[in-house]
Amino acid sequence: MYAADPPLPPPDGGDTGTPGAPSSPIDLYLYVLIIAAIVLTFYFMRKSNRQIA
Repeated sequence: MYAADPPLPPPDGGDTGTPGAPSSPIDLYLYVLIIAAIVLTFYFMRKSNRQIA
């Protein structure tokens, strides 16, 4: 009556073939892009405020 437990992912990060590697290297790339976008947004906001004042 009870369903079987789902199989656990392998501890080596999936099927990337390298032990301990993240299963999706795109995640780190997205984090870097998001941080760069935030930094650039604040930079241009401050730059535009100086020109107005």
